[in-house]
Amino acid sequence: MEKQGAVPFRRHRHARNLTVPFEASTSLDGHGITISTTGSPSVRFNAGGADAAGLGLRADTSFRNLHLTAQIPALALKNNSIKTGTVNGTFTAGGEYARWDGSFKLDKANLHSGIANIGNAEISGSFKTPRLQTNFSLGSPLVWSRDNGLDAPRLHISTLQDTVDRLPQPRFISRLDGSLSIPNLQNWNAELNGTFDRQPVAAKFKYTREGAPRLEAAAALQKLNLAPYLDEFRQQNGKIFPDILGRLSGNVEAHLKIGSIQLPGLQLDDMETYLHADKDHIALSRFKSGLYGGHTEGGISIANTRPATYRLQQNASNIQIQPLLQDLFGFHSFSGNGDAVIDLTASGENRKQLIRSLQGSLSLNISNGAWHGIDMDSILKNGLSGKISGSTPFYRFTLNSEISDGISRHIDTELFSDSLYVTSNGYTNLDTQELSEDVLIRNAVHPKNKPIPLKITGTVDKPSITVDYGRLTGGINSRKEKQKILEDTLLEQWQWLKPKEP
Repeated sequence: MEKQGAVPFRRHRHARNLTVPFEASTSLDGHGITISTTGSPSVRFNAGGADAAGLGLRADTSFRNLHLTAQIPALALKNNSIKTGTVNGTFTAGGEYARWDGSFKLDKANLHSGIANIGNAEISGSFKTPRLQTNFSLGSPLVWSRDNGLDAPRLHISTLQDTVDRLPQPRFISRLDGSLSIPNLQNWNAELNGTFDRQPVAAKFKYTREGAPRLEAAAALQKLNLAPYLDEFRQQNGKIFPDILGRLSGNVEAHLKIGSIQLPGLQLDDMETYLHADKDHIALSRFKSGLYGGHTEGGISIANTRPATYRLQQNASNIQIQPLLQDLFGFHSFSGNGDAVIDLTASGENRKQLIRSLQGSLSLNISNGAWHGIDMDSILKNGLSGKISGSTPFYRFTLNSEISDGISRHIDTELFSDSLYVTSNGYTNLDTQELSEDVLIRNAVHPKNKPIPLKITGTVDKPSITVDYGRLTGGINSRKEKQKILEDTLLEQWQWLKPKEP
């Protein structure tokens, strides 16, 4: 570190008031720093000390283009102590694409023999980028001692972030009160209560830097609407892993409880989880929440890869299945309530990439629902010339699927209804929604009746259904014989569906 400075002033033999201009320059880590007085400060010496008036300070550095000014109307040095009145100052930093602006106020500072206190310290300002502006303010009395470090016993924090030159979408709206204690540079802890996004919140934080830096937290929030935050992720072209975590040298551990989480088209209730985050990944373990009218438990993780990699592991019980399938895969072929076991991994910057990269498994056990897009009862009654589209009600449906590269393959899928027993093998391309199913429809009342084999192709929304003559006729090639076998099979199945004669 290099220093150079000058303190030019003239003192007359009998003068007691001095005008003290001052300027000093130095450098730190390659960044130049200049500190100077401004205005016309004066110093008056007296017994045991000195008084300064009209003191202004200015600091400029190339680090982050930081500029700071401070006005100290009165400063007293006496008996190894320093006292000030009210100190006001401003600061700016950054540049065109990321700029800090703010002001600060220190009221009645007193420093003596290893102890310092400030009656009240306030700082407020903003951080602005081309897309967002974040306003903040902090205030508290401050007490410092050589033995106990720094305490802010009555800390108040407020924050607000909003969009720039776009429709307003406020978020990070906080008004918090609490305390902060910093015993040394290796440790600090805080307790805060108030509101976050206008909802009640309570939080505790503990930071240690003995070895790897570690931040522990516990937070309870009544309600959180994630829609404004997800919109920002969309604006970042799918980049979801926070930059601040990517620069972490340690880790973050947090216990979170949130009464209600709102997402577009989805709500989680009574969510509780343990968060672990470092520069490589974010994980929510022991995750549990109310979901789709039921309950789910498991884990969620995001790896800091390019593109990001996601893993979803959930055991859901008594949930509404249709919205689950709609949110995961974008289709709604099955409805009803039931259980789901999910273990999925995907990577990508948008939904299409995520679907195409899906790997994992999905198991469903559904009760009292329907298979939408195909009316199997009508096929049994009228053949393929009748109504095909519609739905097939059931009292139980089971599916076990393995998913690779966005294609879901399953065997021995079963559907049970009062009139039908249906089994199916096949696959669905979750990206294109194309499917291929080999289906057997059996008479649930007369299981020995010959089953009807169907081939379902096309898309989930517009399936094409044909009779699988190969399985039905056992190699018979005659079109007439095939038709006769189909008619006999349908007739056999129809007998038990016909209403009984009075």
